[in-house]
Amino acid sequence: MSELDDVESGNYHYSMKLVVVGDAGVGKTTLLSSHVRDEAQADGSAEPEPGYCTDFMVKGYERGGCKYLVQFWDVAGVDVVSESASVARLCAGGAGGVVVFDCSTPASFERLPAWLAATRQSCVGGAGGSGSWALVGNSTAGAAAGADAVSQAQAEAFAEENGMRYYTDFNSAVYDVLSCVGACIPSPPEPSLLLRQGVAVGRMLAQDPSFRRAVFG
Repeated sequence: MSELDDVESGNYHYSMKLVVVGDAGVGKTTLLSSHVRDEAQADGSAEPEPGYCTDFMVKGYERGGCKYLVQFWDVAGVDVVSESASVARLCAGGAGGVVVFDCSTPASFERLPAWLAATRQSCVGGAGGSGSWALVGNSTAGAAAGADAVSQAQAEAFAEENGMRYYTDFNSAVYDVLSCVGACIPSPPEPSLLLRQGVAVGRMLAQDPSFRRAVFG
């Protein structure tokens, strides 16, 4: 059974929506595709093609004896300042996600506050009620040819100021977000409280006798 079939059948314990955002051309789709397909992260030797529409990808994870199904929304790198309302609508109900910038492009780093402001308007859960997040500094072709224009210290300081961690490895960033979301799942996992965290109950949990006893008595 494919992971798309799992979505249709509810063959999971928990599901959630995570978004991947950032300027066009920073490599979001390349990084996410490699992660979903369990491929090695791209080395930045080829400059990514900018995308102009939102893509959707699904991946399942086994953690702590539970199956988590994540629907990734790869949001197009629009002009986030003028299109903030559109970005907020696309992120609605998400449990958080990953914000990506290009280490060789200071402008993509400078627009991170606008991306976070737009996404946090409509994401839910996490410690602050606006989602769980991680920051990724990607190295595209421009960065591979020379020194990074955005330093690690700058990126780490920005991440800390905004309540998240900084990574250069996309996979690590996703697992960090998943851990943060998982830590916010209430015990017992009452469905209405889960929805406040951007998490939905799947068939595998709903049919578990211990879950039914804990929630319904």
